[in-house]
Amino acid sequence: MAIDELADKILSNPRNQGVTFSGGEPFWQAPALAELGKKIKAGGLNLMSFSGFTLAELRSPSAPVGAGALLEQLDILIDGPYVESLAIHSPDSPVSSRNQRIHIFNEAFKDKITWASDQMEIHILKDGTRIITGFRGQLGLE
Repeated sequence: MAIDELADKILSNPRNQGVTFSGGEPFWQAPALAELGKKIKAGGLNLMSFSGFTLAELRSPSAPVGAGALLEQLDILIDGPYVESLAIHSPDSPVSSRNQRIHIFNEAFKDKITWASDQMEIHILKDGTRIITGFRGQLGLE
């Protein structure tokens, strides 16, 4: 889908307050997502992203192409890879493992990171494999 078409679709829904980029790894698509982010922000929505990279890695010379441009658009970044041994099994936490960090670039969100989700999505593919996203808690789903 073209970036303009996607932005128009997102902005046409008056219930949308913001957009979150999450895995795969958004920063491997940083140039296109930065362009989409500019349109989203111009339309009055907020923008956050999850990344397996740390903020330091995203600001380094070896960062994926366009990482700086995408960072400029973000209101919030949650960085760091998910590490099972550091997992936080709580729907009250906006991060999934203790090594992950929340970076607030827009001060309007400074005291508003009190959200988390206890929801999850399970996609069962034709071959029987499953893709599970969101809060998994202690369910032991694999």
